Amino acid sequence: MNLKEYQNFALSTAVYPDIGKNWHYPLIGLVGEIGELANKLKKSIRDDNDKITDKKREECIDELGDLQWYFVILCYELHIDPEFVLLNNISKLRNRKEKGTIHDTGGER
Repeated sequence: MNLKEYQNFALSTAVYPDIGKNWHYPLIGLVGEIGELANKLKKSIRDDNDKITDKKREECIDELGDLQWYFVILCYELHIDPEFVLLNNISKLRNRKEKGTIHDTGGER
């Protein structure tokens, strides 16, 4: 399955107001899922001496899947091809690596 096929499947499961005209919903969901992932990993520090257990890894797989869902839905709402986002990111990172700026702190490199 490629990312576009996944996006089409994700859209078939999307239930929220004004689908196609509501970028707010998937953006807020994406941020919420990042928080859930961070919270699960935080508990590895507290409960498991900063080790990622098999159980925690399974929980992360679920959260990362939810992140992926919100990512492709947000792309849909913004009329951006999610595969283009990834290809654009590869190009940006290659360029930074070639320029030796991959360790910079952000912004234009």
